[in-house]
Formats: sequence, structure tokens, C-alpha cells
Amino acid sequence: GCQTNCIKTVITRDCCAGYFGHQCQACPGNGMDSCLGNGICQDGINGTGVCVCEEGFAGTACETCIPGHYGIHCDQECACAHGKCKEGINGDGLCECIVGWRGVKCDIEITEDHCNNTCHTSANCISKADGTRICGCAAGFRGNGTFCEAVNACETGNGNCSLNAYCKRTVPGERVCVCQNGYTGDGLVCIEINPCIENNGDCDVNAECTQVGPNQAACNCLSGYEGDGTSCAPLNPCRMKNGGCSEFANCNHTGPNQRSCQCLSSYIGDGFTCKGTIYKELTMNAVSSHFFYQLQLNGVVELGGSGPFTVFVPTSEAIKKEAMLSEWTTKGQMAQILRYHIVACNQLLYNQLVSKKTLTTVHGEPIRFSFVQNVLYVNNDARIVTSDVLNANGVIHFIDKVLVPQRIQVIPKDVLGYKFQNLSTVAAQNGYSLFANLLQETNLLNVINDPVHKPVTLFLPKDSAMRSLPKEQQDFLYNKDNRDKLIEYLKFHIIRDAKIVAVDLPNSNSLKTLQGSDLSVTCGKRRNIVGELYLNKRSCRITQRHLEFDSGIAYGINCLLAPPSLGGRCDVLTTFDIKGDCGSCLNTPSCPSGTKAKNKKEKCTFRGSFHLKVDGCFQQCSVLIWKPKCCSSYFGKDCRACPGGPETPCNSHGTCDDQYTGTGVCTCSAGFNGTACELCPPNRWGPECTLCNCTENGACDDGNDGQGICYCNEGWTGARCETKLVVKPVCSPSCSENAVCKENNKCECKQFYEGDGRNCKVVQLCTQNNGGCSKFSSCSQSGMKVTCRCKDGYSGDGYRCDPIDRCVNEDNGACDEHANCIVTGPNKRKCVCKDNYVGDGLRCSVKKLPINRCLQDNGNCHTNADCTDLHFEDKTIGVFHLRSDKGQYKLNFTEAQMLCTATGAVMSTYNQLHIAQQAGYHMCAAGWIYDKKACYPTTYSNPSCGGGHIGIVDYGVRPNLSETWDVFCYRMKDVQCNCKNGYVGDGYACNGNLLQVLTATNMFSSFLTELLNYSNYTLNGRRFESLLTDLTSKGTLFVPVNSGFNKNVTLSGRDIEYHFSNLSTFLYHNMENGTVIPSRIGHSLLITNKDTAPPSPEFNQQVTKLVNDRSIIAWDIIASNGIIHVIDKPLQAPLEPPKPIAAHVGIGLGLFFTCAVGITLVAVVAYYYYNHKRGPFSFQYFKSDEDTSFENSPPSRFCNPMYNQYTSTESSKDPFSDGQQLATDITEQS
Repeated sequence: GCQTNCIKTVITRDCCAGYFGHQCQACPGNGMDSCLGNGICQDGINGTGVCVCEEGFAGTACETCIPGHYGIHCDQECACAHGKCKEGINGDGLCECIVGWRGVKCDIEITEDHCNNTCHTSANCISKADGTRICGCAAGFRGNGTFCEAVNACETGNGNCSLNAYCKRTVPGERVCVCQNGYTGDGLVCIEINPCIENNGDCDVNAECTQVGPNQAACNCLSGYEGDGTSCAPLNPCRMKNGGCSEFANCNHTGPNQRSCQCLSSYIGDGFTCKGTIYKELTMNAVSSHFFYQLQLNGVVELGGSGPFTVFVPTSEAIKKEAMLSEWTTKGQMAQILRYHIVACNQLLYNQLVSKKTLTTVHGEPIRFSFVQNVLYVNNDARIVTSDVLNANGVIHFIDKVLVPQRIQVIPKDVLGYKFQNLSTVAAQNGYSLFANLLQETNLLNVINDPVHKPVTLFLPKDSAMRSLPKEQQDFLYNKDNRDKLIEYLKFHIIRDAKIVAVDLPNSNSLKTLQGSDLSVTCGKRRNIVGELYLNKRSCRITQRHLEFDSGIAYGINCLLAPPSLGGRCDVLTTFDIKGDCGSCLNTPSCPSGTKAKNKKEKCTFRGSFHLKVDGCFQQCSVLIWKPKCCSSYFGKDCRACPGGPETPCNSHGTCDDQYTGTGVCTCSAGFNGTACELCPPNRWGPECTLCNCTENGACDDGNDGQGICYCNEGWTGARCETKLVVKPVCSPSCSENAVCKENNKCECKQFYEGDGRNCKVVQLCTQNNGGCSKFSSCSQSGMKVTCRCKDGYSGDGYRCDPIDRCVNEDNGACDEHANCIVTGPNKRKCVCKDNYVGDGLRCSVKKLPINRCLQDNGNCHTNADCTDLHFEDKTIGVFHLRSDKGQYKLNFTEAQMLCTATGAVMSTYNQLHIAQQAGYHMCAAGWIYDKKACYPTTYSNPSCGGGHIGIVDYGVRPNLSETWDVFCYRMKDVQCNCKNGYVGDGYACNGNLLQVLTATNMFSSFLTELLNYSNYTLNGRRFESLLTDLTSKGTLFVPVNSGFNKNVTLSGRDIEYHFSNLSTFLYHNMENGTVIPSRIGHSLLITNKDTAPPSPEFNQQVTKLVNDRSIIAWDIIASNGIIHVIDKPLQAPLEPPKPIAAHVGIGLGLFFTCAVGITLVAVVAYYYYNHKRGPFSFQYFKSDEDTSFENSPPSRFCNPMYNQYTSTESSKDPFSDGQQLATDITEQS
């Protein structure tokens, strides 16, 4: 290429000699004679203008002598002792004596007045040489001596002060000079004060201060700034017309009234002229306007992409002359012809095209080049007329004819537009029938035509590629048992919901197939395959492009793609023979399950009856098993393709360790190296790693992309640098040490260096195609050596880098044995527990769903209680979220543990949180869990929660337990027991009505027996029993314990009802001494106190109260309709008074009651017989309407020996007549 030499003129401001300051003001002195020649001025642009005087001189301009000196060199010293010396540059050193002194040096004191007081008081009497005496005025005075007056030193010539100074008298004959306002100096010399010297005269730092008078200045903003001088702002040229930059450039303000222009990211240029994409620039050139019109008309918009492209554009004149244009448009072929003019993936300049033979176009067919008589032709017909028109995404070369490919698909057109053919027709016309038939047989053709998936992008293997598959692979794929695997293969060739043109295939980061795995398309890199497209980093090439059909677009390929999940499988169906069981030849045992009989029997012996050996037969059986095997050029248990691809394993330059037990390592042939034998060792070049033939006097352009050219050292020439030049060229100025001097004073940089030859710097190879490294590699350069290193997540030699598959390289990717390892990226995977397992994938345990504890023994609640498992009913299954009082994410791990413990809980485990999530727990806030992880559960998709992930959003085990999060705690909730309706208690103990309490307590069995017998035989008994079960009434029942009944003790109905008060419930502490409790029979019960007695055997309670002299040994047993107090002996009811006979009762009424009594006796006898005829006495529980414990079961009858010993079934008389007394006296027991 070319390089521009530029010149920049820089002006440095400075002051001439004798001038100082930014305004170059004159130094003190007379014109060019600064400091009057008696000193040196501090001049220069940064000088102060101060005169540094020579020895003996003084003053602002060194214009006088230091005090006490005189003469033109100020080197004479005055000797006046008591007088005034005529000093200074013009002085003569004479002394004028003061009053009272005389002499040349005024060193003689006048002690006598020889003038007889004739002299003035300011005069001295001086003796002359002739002896006469005269009066002479003293120094500072003038006159005749007899009269003297003070001399006014300012009287003439401003006292020799500067014209810009004030002369002020001091003592006679003396004065001082003071510079006027606005001036500075010693008074003799006064120069104007320049306010600009200090602090820039209070002007802005970006302003120039100009002195306009004594101590007066004007402020003017510097060039590139604007303002009043005291305040200056830089001018921004970008504010007007983009600073003169291109409309497609950014104007960057770089300084006062300065800017730089930089083209936008999608444009190239110098900032003043910026060019966009080829598609955009074609519109701005009349020569290319017709080509652009055709692109737009036929929907070919690829040239607006990122590129790079090399485009051969027919001139507008060439397109207008093309006679076939109308026919191509009618047949729908114009888009294909336009794409035949485009080469993707590369930007090739004219000098690069000269060395090319072919390039593959976006259409898929190649174009050819020939260089004849310094003219470059395309397809031996079209001539390149203008070249190297650079644009943002490529380069344009103008040609003088339209290029036409050999194969063009015809797309019929009707009044409605182009009518695309179906896939089967297109496949048959182009040689892809075998694959299309498989799509139809597996019903995938219907999937492709389903509007849900349209449009599709399809890769069609050639019929020849399908036929060339190894026989084992064909047998494997076409076997009906492997139908599902064949479908996986076919789906791997289909991309749904996308119609992708060829240009966009390499630019897609991932092409998700219908099978679920990704495809990748890459551009050919080597010089001889420019424009080719390859699939999955293999030698599988796209051989035909843009086959459009009614459901999408298809590409022809020369291989069958293997999905990563299956690989190149050639499993073999192997037959194993198995012997069946030996048995009778007449009824031979069948083959084992899963095997098939071969319809062949063989003799055998088996043990028959009495263990005797018997001749018999067995079936010859067989079983078919798929034995795993990889196809050729595939390796490992996943049958992955060998490096270089299965079509060209190890790039055909080595041997791959393939098959099921292989490692996939390439053993390279001599002259090749690299992971896939894709690299050339030093001193070899080209795709075949040809040996360089340069002599030691040159360097070879080696490497895979090298051309084998010899770069000769200085003084050598020839194709191999084998000829030494007779006259060594001489270059002046000399060449760089990294350059070679050539003829005509030309310096040429050495290989891997760039520059003009005088200045050569090493080429930054990593900036060009990543230095030849893989795009998944990091390129580094040291000197001229490039080092390629695969990025994290990839493995290889740097020139070829393949993503690391942890699921394959590690045992199930280090996931749990009950988890699936799923690849999520290079060297990345996620572990997902299988069905019926829970965990983080690294640890999976059997899913244990929470169990309702109420289903087991009613949750330990009473049988008459309703059980509710609060833990099972909890929507979060015991998991809950806690946060610090300080706010969100303020708990480290230890603090989180303590917070859970403070609430009576523990930190949740991963499994507990996972179960809660499955139960519907959603919490978009991360917290610590027991496993030292931070995570949170989600049950619905929310982009703000884990990126929409549903499940456990897991941040993993935290390396720093001081991190702060919230916390998830776990607490097992209790079982809740509530007594059923009609029962009272805490749920763990539930009492029913009074009769149910009696029934449930063994120590009350004797009293219960008496009560039930009373109920069984009398109407009053049944009424009393109903009263005890009636939940609407409340009463107090005194119940004697079994030990209080002596033998043969029975109670009458009156006695039984005497134990009950149905008026109210009386708690033990409310029954005080003298309390009267009305009983059921109308007679009251009396409560009295007694001295403390020892506890009863049944209850460990002190006895302090009596009822009718019976000790109350236990109390306050609550029932749903009353209260029970336990007494040590039964109560005896008072005798019933005799009833008066009613004389007025009529005969009719008497007869009525007689009949009623008779009927009642018959019913009682029948009832008694029915209940006692089948064995010992038993009683039946009756329940109230509110009791639901036996709602769906028949009444239960159960016996109790304790009851039976107190009942008799031998007597047929009714022991419970209403007026019957106790059969025996009850003896008092102490």
C-alpha cells in the first residue's frame, strides 16, 4: 500500500535580546542599550526585565553609581569626611564641607573665626592660599558667604529625576526622586508598570493581556476562545455544521477551536469523507445505480450487512446492454444472478485478485480469474475497469459485463407472484431425493410444512453423500428399532422459524436446530477456498445455495450431519444364543422373556419325579442386542467426530484414534502438527505443508497461509535468494535495521515489518485475522512470534479450539448419578436431578413428599378429635423467609443461623426449599440456606427474578461466609387436635357426654352396669339414659368407683337417679360446706367438709369434701353436657313417700292403664329375652345425634368381665321396679 509523509510547522514564540515578557517589552535603558550597558537585563519571554548591575553600578537601569562612588566606571571612592561628595557617573569626587569643617577632604575642623563673625551662619571662614580669608557657603547652600540660602535641588531639570518622577526636597541641596503613579523605578529611571506581568493582568488564562498605558492593560481572548477577556471560553467548532466533518462522522472537540473527525462505527474514511455499507454507497454513484436498482427490486439486501464483501458490480451501461435481463426476471432467477457477483467473508483488493484462480460466490458457484496483458478478467469475459473502491463493509470492483452462473433455479411466476415448488420437487430436481424421502417416511415433511414452523432453513445431504455412508451406519440408522435416532439425525438438519440467506449463516452465533442442538457455519480461511462455507468446523461443505421452496430455503451439503447427542453411531445388532430350560420334549419350556425361539430343540436331561434323571429337550433361543460402535472417524462413548471432521479426519494429514474406545488423538504425518494436523512446522508452507527451498540468504514465507516466497537478505537476489549481487545497493538516507536496501535507493521492510523502509515497525499480526489463531483463542505477539492460546472453556492448540464438554470429559460432568448433565456452554454445564429426585444436581436424593401425619393414628389426637397437620397444610411446607431489622441483605451466614434459632427454627436445606417451591412458594429475594448457599424459589417467570427462571435460582456455595443475604428458615409445624362436635377437651383427650365418659372409664363399670340394666328394663331408665346423652342439658353426676360396691349390691332406679343433678354444673371449688345440690329425684344432696383423709387407691388426691357422707375422691371430670365427681361409695336415695289413692279415678281410666301395663310387661319380657338369650350379659352403646364417631357403622356390642360379675342373666324378674329398695344394706366402711 501507500503511506503519506506529512509536515507540520510549529511556531515557538520568543523575545529578542533586550526585551522581556509575553509582550516582549524593552528592558530599562536607552533603546538597544539595555541597562545602559552597565548590567544584564533578565530578558526573554519568561524574563522579568530586572537589570542585574555590574559592580559599582546601581539603579533601575544601572544609570548611577552606588553611594560613595563616582566616575564613568563608578570605581572611584569619595573621601569626604564631613562634607558632600560630587558622586555619580558624572561626578568628580570634590568635597563640599558642611558648617564647621574645611579642607580637601573636609577633615579639618574650624576652631577659630578668622573672619570676625562676618560669615553667614551657613557659611565657613575659609583661608585662601595668599593668606586672605573669605566666607564660603557650606554644602547645600549658595550665596556670597555673608549671605547664604538653601539650595533647591529640584529647582532645575526636575532635580535630574526622571520626567515620570516627582522631585522632593529633603535637606538643603538634597532631594529624593519618586516615580509617579503607574510607573516604577528608582526615580532617576521610571518605567511604566506593566500589569500584564503579574497574574496576566487579571485577564483570563486563555486571554492575552496587552499594556495600553502606565499600569493599564486590555484583555483579549486568545485565538480559539471567545469572551470579554476577563472570561474566555474555548470555541467549539463542532457546533456549526458538524465542524466541517462528514455527516456520517463524529466531530470531537479536542481543544480551542480545534476538533477531530471520526467516521461512525458503520462507516470508514478520514472523517471528512465517510463511506457506509456497499448497499448504501451504490445509490450515490451513477455507475452503480442500475445494479442497486436490481438488488432492491429482487430483495437482495445482504450488502447492508457487516461483511466483509468483495463485490463485482456491472456498470450501469453493462446492465442496460444485457439482453437476457427480462427473461431472468420472468423466471425468478435475477436474485441468483445478483448473488453470483458477491463474494462473502473476504475483502480482496486488485493486487490480491491477480494471484487468485477462483472465488466462491454467495450464489455458491465459483468465478474464475485470468490476468492477460495487464488486464484482469472475470470468467474470461468480463473485464475489471475500476477497482479497489473501499466501503465500510467491503470493496467494489466495477466490471463491464454481467456474470452468469451455470446452474440457476427456475421459479415459476403467475399473476399472484412467484410460485415456489414443494420440497420434494426441488430435492428431486437437484439430487437430494434420498434425504427428502426419509423426511416423508418419518413424517417430518409435515412438520416442515406446518405453519407453526415455517419458514425453515434446511440442509440437504446429496444423494451421493447418503449412499457413501458406511454400511454399519446405514444399518444402524435404517433399522426400525432405531427410528427415534434416525429422526434425531434428520431434525439436526432443520432450523425452524427462519429463512437464512447464505451471507448470514456465518454471522449467526448459534443456529438452533429442530433436534435441539446448535449448528455452526464458518467461512473457509485458506487462500484456495475463499468464499466456501463449512458446517460444524468440519470439511462438510455447502455445495449448493439458495434452493427456495414453498416452506423455506435449502442448502445442499456433501455430508450427513451427526447431532452431538448421538454422534457418528454405527451400533451393530449382535445375536447371542441362549439355552432355554430343559423339560419334556412333548411340552418343551418356552424361551426366556425377551428372547425368541429358533425353532430348534436339542436333547438334555432334567430331574423328574422322585429326582430321577429324565431325557428331555430345550429350546435354542436367541436375543438381539445393539452393541455400541462408532463409525469410522468418530471416537469415544459419545462417538464425537475426530479433529478435522469425519470427512477429513486429522485434515487427511494424520491418523485418528477413533472407534468406541478411541481417544480422538491425531497422530500427524511427517511435516504436519497441531490438534487436527492442521499446522505446518517451521520452514514449511501452504495447505500441504510444502518444504521451503530458500537458501540461508533469505527467509521463507512459511505457515499454513504462507506462499513459500523467499525474502532475500540485503545483497542477495533470486527466487531462492541464491544469487549474490555484484554491486551491493546503497541507500541514502540509510534503511532501517529491519529493512533491506534495494535498487534505485529503495528500502523495503523485512517480512513481518511495515513502514517506508527508513522506519519499519513490526506488524501487529494479532490485529489481522486474530493472527491466524482460532476465534476462540487469545492471540499474543512477542516480536514476530505469535502465540495462540485457547480461551477459557475451550481446548486445543490455539489454532483449533473446541468447546470443552464437561459432561463427556468428566464422569457425568461431576453431577450426581441420579442427575442429567446438560451442556450450557463451553466448559459449562448444569446438573438437573432426574424425575422423582430433588437437589441441586450435584447431590440428588429421592423426592420425599410431605406426609399427612393425621393419616397415621390420627396424628396422636384422640379418636374423637379432628386432626389437622398444619405442616402438611402449610403452602410453604415449613419454609419461611426472614430479613434483618437493618434491611435487605444484611445477614452473614452466622447471623442468619442465629436469627432462625431465635424463632425456634433451623436454616432450610436445599431439599426443603425445593419441596416448598414445588408446593408454590415464590420469593424473589435471595437468602442463606443450611448448605451455605444463597438461593431463592420462583414459581412463575419474571425477568427480574433469576432472568425468568422457574425453580431454585441458585448462586451456589458462597466462598465467603461474610457475604450478606437474607435467610430461609425451616420449622416443623405441629399437628392440631380439635375435639369433634359433642366432645370437649384439648384434642389429645376428648370427652363425650356423661354416658360416654362413664363408658370410657373402667373404674365406673359397676355403676354403668347398674345404669344400663335400669335403662334396659324400664321406661324411666331409658329416659334417664337419654338425659345423660342430651347435649342441651347440663348437669352434675356423682359416680361411685367399682371398689365402693360390695358383693350382691344393686341399685334401684331411684338410687341411680339420686346421683344426678340436672339443674346445673357444680365445680369442685364452688361446692363449699353446706352447699345443697338438688338431685334428679327431688331430694337434695348436701356437701360437707371433713378432715383431710388419705387418698383413695384409685386417685392420688386428698379427700376434703363429702356428699351425703360419701367422700369425693376425684372431681371436675368434664363432659360435653356436664361434670362428674367421683365418690367412694354409691348414694342411697331416701324412701319414696306412699302415694294417696285417688277415689275419683274412673273405671275406664283404670282399665286403660291396666292394658298399658300388660302390653309394657310383654314388651319388656320380649326385649329381655332377645338381649340375653345368646350368652352372658352385654350392653349396647347408644350415641347422641351429634356423635359422629360411629356414624357409618352398626352399633357395637362388646363384653367386659368386670361388668358381667355384677350382672345376672338367670333371674327373670325386673330388679328395677320404680319403688324397689336396695336388696341389701350397704355397710359403712372406714
